[in-house]
Amino acid sequence: MGGPQVRIFREQLTKYKASGSQLSLPPGFAKFLWESKFQTLSLINAEGLEEICHQRIHTKETKSIKTGRCWKKFCSKSRFKQGDTIKFEFGDKNENVAKVTKEIV
Repeated sequence: MGGPQVRIFREQLTKYKASGSQLSLPPGFAKFLWESKFQTLSLINAEGLEEICHQRIHTKETKSIKTGRCWKKFCSKSRFKQGDTIKFEFGDKNENVAKVTKEIV
């Protein structure tokens, strides 16, 4: 009997990913969201800033998902930039809340 299973997804930001209005999610992350059936995703950065993003599902065949338009604003306010690796951490698979932090290497 353990506590909730923490799920972590990482993404390295390119110039486009750091400044674009949406973020195309990597396959494992997209699959997790697809299976959870979340309509929205609450992103919270290290300072506690929260943005609610709607999910944009492109095709059922590929299960491709992008964040909604909140991504650009969240990325800018979080001071994420090209080259950063960011971590999305979910404390419970039944909650649509992700702590999003920059990984320090």
